Amino acid sequence: MDPQFESYARIGLALGIGLIVGIERGWRARERPAGSRAAGIRTFTLIGLLGGVAASMGSEIAIVAGFAGVAALMVAAYVTGLPQTQDRSITGEVAALLTYGLGVLAVRGDMVLAAAAAVALVAVLNLREPIHEWIKGLEQSELTAALQLLVISVVVLPVLPNRGFGPGSLLNPFELWWIVVLIVGLTFIGQTAVRWLGAHRGIVVTALAGGLASSSAVAVSYARLAKTTPELGGVLAAGIGAATAVKFIRTLVIAAIIYPAGARPLAVALLTAAAATALSAVAVARRARGTHGVHHGKIDMGAAGDLTTAMVFAAVLAVVTLLVHYARGWFGDAGVYAVAALSGLVDVDAVTVSMTRLAAANGGSFVSAMSMAIVIALAVNTMAKLVYATAIAGRAFFPPVAGIAGSALAGLALGWALS
Repeated sequence: MDPQFESYARIGLALGIGLIVGIERGWRARERPAGSRAAGIRTFTLIGLLGGVAASMGSEIAIVAGFAGVAALMVAAYVTGLPQTQDRSITGEVAALLTYGLGVLAVRGDMVLAAAAAVALVAVLNLREPIHEWIKGLEQSELTAALQLLVISVVVLPVLPNRGFGPGSLLNPFELWWIVVLIVGLTFIGQTAVRWLGAHRGIVVTALAGGLASSSAVAVSYARLAKTTPELGGVLAAGIGAATAVKFIRTLVIAAIIYPAGARPLAVALLTAAAATALSAVAVARRARGTHGVHHGKIDMGAAGDLTTAMVFAAVLAVVTLLVHYARGWFGDAGVYAVAALSGLVDVDAVTVSMTRLAAANGGSFVSAMSMAIVIALAVNTMAKLVYATAIAGRAFFPPVAGIAGSALAGLALGWALS
């Protein structure tokens, strides 16, 4: 680019940044009488231009002096305007300082970054009402879960050693914790979906979102509800089926993220099982009486970002990884399958993660055993949910849940045979 043209372009960008921020600020204060606004479209445009001009002088002193001047003017405008407006918000003043800084960045730094930051600034300013409404509806448990998820991903993960320890160097702290972040993140997404979709939208819709977190937890919760409201038994069973179908897809996604090549043999089996389960759930829901019943309660699927839960999962994952390693060495693939079956009684994620990690480390020689172990764990977990649900809700809940579980197992077996 021609140097002179680039200089004009950078100054023009600084001016444009001030203009778009000023348009949003001017629109926000459009109802106020002329002259009563501390800063509108013209002022913000000039602030952006001032930042660009100060940066073009090539002097750090000029940039600092310009920033100090803008800050002093904004403070004076805030103090003098407060008695009239009683508006204690300093959003406009901060936006003015950011506009000046982005004007400087447009001339002295990355133009694309300056433009992107300006768009982000205007978007945040314009989303005042939705953000405030979202904050009002935010529960403390959700905020805590989000912060804990940030802790394990942003604070803990980067400081862990990225090398193997233990037998065969299987225990890599960084990789193990990264998987924890993945699982906890998926769980958090599932819980957030349940929270914001709202259980009032229907049992099956809630179960679809809940399946991202824990299909077993959905099964237990719905079984409890079926015990107190047996007239909803059919649609509640369909909800368990919906969560189970999501579980198959979730397992495939986790395996594909860790070891894409190894996930291909699983795709047919898990997708067929998900489809068969979903179709069976739809059929049960249509046959059920009272399918318009609504669950107004909450579905507790555990603390999505709980640090204790994360650490327990990491420990379980490490133990399962070692068990698979030793079982394969002592008993061959049969030992691996036994470990997968036992683990499937409680959890499928640990088996999925440990097996796909081992397959990735060992290459194609372990893919077949990996796929079979995951299928076994899913089959056992599906039957376990049937037992849990029936034990909680009673025998009347057995037929619809058994029909869905049978379809899931049949789909899993058919898909495995076709793969």
